[in-house]
Amino acid sequence: MKKILIICLSISFSFSNLIANENNDLTKGANVIIENYDVELILKDQEKAILKVNVKKQILNENGDKHAVFFEYYDKFKKIKSFKGKIYNVLNTETGSIKYKDLIDRSLISNYSLYEDNRVKYYQPILKKYPYYIEYSYEIEYNGTFYLPIWQPINSSHLSVKHASLKIVQEKYNPIRYKLIQIEEPKVESKEDMLIYKWEIENIKAREKESLRLPYSLTSPTIYIAPNNFSIDGYSGSMKSWEEFGKWRYELIKTQNNLPEEAITEIKNLVKEKSNKLEIVKLVYEYMQNRTRYVSIQEGIGGWQPIDAEIVHRLGYGDCKALTNYTKALLNAVGIESYYAVVRAGLKESDLIKDFPSNQFNHAILCVPIQTDTIWLECTSQSSPFGYLGDFTGNKHALLVTKSGGKIVKTTEYSKKHNLQNRKVLVDIKEDGSADAIINTKYEGFQYENVSSYVKKSKSEQKEFLLKKLKIDNFEVNYFNFTEDKNIMPIAYDSINLTIKEYANLSSSRMFFDLNILNKNTYVPQKSIERISPIKFSYPYKDIDSIEFSIPENYSIEYVPDSYSIKNIFGEYKIDFIVKGTKIVVCRELSLNKGIFPSESYNDLISFYEVITKNDKAKCVLKLNN
Repeated sequence: MKKILIICLSISFSFSNLIANENNDLTKGANVIIENYDVELILKDQEKAILKVNVKKQILNENGDKHAVFFEYYDKFKKIKSFKGKIYNVLNTETGSIKYKDLIDRSLISNYSLYEDNRVKYYQPILKKYPYYIEYSYEIEYNGTFYLPIWQPINSSHLSVKHASLKIVQEKYNPIRYKLIQIEEPKVESKEDMLIYKWEIENIKAREKESLRLPYSLTSPTIYIAPNNFSIDGYSGSMKSWEEFGKWRYELIKTQNNLPEEAITEIKNLVKEKSNKLEIVKLVYEYMQNRTRYVSIQEGIGGWQPIDAEIVHRLGYGDCKALTNYTKALLNAVGIESYYAVVRAGLKESDLIKDFPSNQFNHAILCVPIQTDTIWLECTSQSSPFGYLGDFTGNKHALLVTKSGGKIVKTTEYSKKHNLQNRKVLVDIKEDGSADAIINTKYEGFQYENVSSYVKKSKSEQKEFLLKKLKIDNFEVNYFNFTEDKNIMPIAYDSINLTIKEYANLSSSRMFFDLNILNKNTYVPQKSIERISPIKFSYPYKDIDSIEFSIPENYSIEYVPDSYSIKNIFGEYKIDFIVKGTKIVVCRELSLNKGIFPSESYNDLISFYEVITKNDKAKCVLKLNN
């Protein structure tokens, strides 16, 4: 790559004088000001689209440097046709140019991928005199209109926008559809046989970083774009409805279910003595797990069409589409109907926009109707329990792909009662302030995933995990063990025996110690000047802790705190301190609700966590007997 040397002048006047008055409000709380972000999308027909982008950014400090990077994917269906860039110094005077040949080209093949045709071109300027300006102008050609870009000028905190626009030019006979978030309807012009849509925004001030927020694509000006009719790699389809889109997906999979005769014979022999449908599905699923592994295959139409089941059987690997389709073919061979489904997977991914049929999916799973119930199968993991989706695809909406079309359905719902952590602790406090602790914990649902990956690890790896996990000072692990029950609602267990060398603090006549040995909340959301985003809790869960303390014989209980409880829209917390003779029993419960809560309640959320943190730090006082 050709390096561009920027010689910066020494400037004696202050930073504020470098920026035009009209930008003053936009600098507040900002690391970057987008001077302009102008995008034009030209839809020529179902086969071709052109995207033209001109963006100029003012980088105010080193925290904004990441926004100065040019980064664009390309593949068989998306080509970077032209590119040029300019660099401006602190005075907004051009000091250098960036050419197409200066872009760095890299493959995006990951370590779990067999083949991908995805690549990236990027450029990262190295400048340390602030502010500086960076401008990129480029053109992208789409071969097919299956996926069109999202217009989203604001995708980060501490980012201001001076001006941004989107212009869409399309043929009247094939109109596009759009979904608007935090932006008004466009101005529309009609010119001969074309329609022209125009949106503009101006002077959007930077937002501070917000915890527990919704994605910026749901809380800042965003435009989702999708065609009614599309074509990609010779495959034409419609997105006018989920039903029509599902029909197109079905056409991609209907010919990919072939299995060799030996595979059909083998799978039939495996289940021939079983009559229970659930048992048969479980045997087929575990058969698939034992003879395949996951690799990513993202070439051409293979990004959406699974490879044939026969190839998966022969080679023993496939991506999510291929392994899901292979499992479907195996079930079909033993007479059990199942449905291929696509979903937007990931705990941090927002759920499907149900009223906007479009390509919103990144993963495939399998749906198996069982009488009045439904079993969902995650086919990419060799260790996932049968019927368990987990936080990757649980609590989501998926598109069921059937011969008659697509249908939006809900995947397995995991509620608080499923995502349960139940811990029982016995603590024997010694006269010297040390303590022996026996800890037994049960993890269910999403909380199962907190420890499940360590159940099959070596003892040394498990011990290393415990040393990081247990938030206790100066302790030794005497014994530990991990086990699991791999059910549809899986459970993991750990049993731990500890010696804590200095658990209690001693004075001449008293002993002080914490009453919550393990599950202390330390998280309190950061205070916000002006909360904008609603509050999002991604999944519900419940923790139950029962801790019993035995105290030394020559001490008596002088003080234990009062019990406390609170309940609100976010969840419920209660902690009880109970004296039973010479024992102290602590019963703690914390449950959080899944949901989206109004931004106006953010201060209540802070207060909620503050009182939890305070009560989790509660101490007991013992008095030395005379």
